[in-house]
Parts: sequence; C-alpha cells; structure tokens
Amino acid sequence: MLIQRYRCRLGELDLVCLDGATLVIVEVRARASSRFARAGESVDLRKQRKLVRATRHLLMTHPQWSGHRLRFDVFCIDHIDRAAPTVRWIRNAFDGGGA
Repeated sequence: MLIQRYRCRLGELDLVCLDGATLVIVEVRARASSRFARAGESVDLRKQRKLVRATRHLLMTHPQWSGHRLRFDVFCIDHIDRAAPTVRWIRNAFDGGGA
C-alpha cells in the first residue's frame, strides 16, 4: 500500500496501491444491510467521477506514478453486523476514462 486515505479538495481515496506496474485505486465500501443497495452497488457514477477527479489530483501531486497503468477496484463488505460478513473484491470495477 502506498497511501491510505488520500484527501484533497476534490475527494478522498481510501487506498492507493501498486499491483506490479499498475497503480490501483481501491474504494472500500461496507454495509450492514442490503435493503437499499449492496456495498458494491453504492459506487454509482457520481462517486466514480469523484474518485477519478481525486485520482487526477493525486497524479499531479505525485508525478512519479503518472506513467503507471491505472485500475479502479472496489472492496465490498456486506452484512458487517453479522458474524460472517460477505466480502468481495471487484477488480476493474469501472473504467476511469468514462467517468
């Protein structure tokens, strides 16, 4: 992990990691109930746009990573209030170019 909880005026990135030569932005989502939406479904287009803007800021302030490929993942934890929560890691959860 390179950075945890990167904050700027454009948003926040939960985790910034390297996977080989790929810079991975990881959004962590947790939900106790899926009544309204599961954890992964809560990363809507609006949230994706915020993540992309914050990532652009990150790359401007850390130019050493600007040459890396970029991937957006979502780490989902549903039913966190239960003894056995459901955990999913969604690699390439969305394409940052369209957001």
